[in-house]
Amino acid sequence: MPFFLDHELHPFYKNNPQARKQFVGLVGCSNKRIQHRPCKARDMYCGALAKMSIRWLDRNCEKWFIISPVYHLLEPDQIIEPYKGRVSDMPEEDIISWAQIIQRQLREKVGFKTPFLILAGAEYANNLRLPKRYRVSKHFKLLDPCQNTIMGMRMHWLRTHPVLSRKVVRMIKHGEALA
Repeated sequence: MPFFLDHELHPFYKNNPQARKQFVGLVGCSNKRIQHRPCKARDMYCGALAKMSIRWLDRNCEKWFIISPVYHLLEPDQIIEPYKGRVSDMPEEDIISWAQIIQRQLREKVGFKTPFLILAGAEYANNLRLPKRYRVSKHFKLLDPCQNTIMGMRMHWLRTHPVLSRKVVRMIKHGEALA
């Protein structure tokens, strides 16, 4: 179930219903603080930044996914088991394979017509940006509004940019979201 029901949508989305379709959201969640029982992927991650990122994507993107080093691409309501594993612990060839699998899954599920908006740390975002020779498609476009920032700055951005207004979209597309 979405974070906001139709009658709870921000007024911006009531006036701009297409705004939630501008990006497909991606969130990479740390497994440092997770549930210790099987549950929906959206509920697995207990850290403050993970919760904020998931709520933001739920509110701002019609379609979004969770990126996992173990499960690859997760639907928010997909039931998963707790796991251990981090992208940063993987050897380089496994990271390339991991990123290619995720890009293939994204192509199958939503295609590459809409850019992907990622809310994740550098270990996820930078590794999904494969060198040309490894890319699944030249049309894969990944935008990161909080690129190369620490947790506190990401949380601040999520709080101060509650909706994908035209201004915010322009900032994201031009890589100046935190400028």
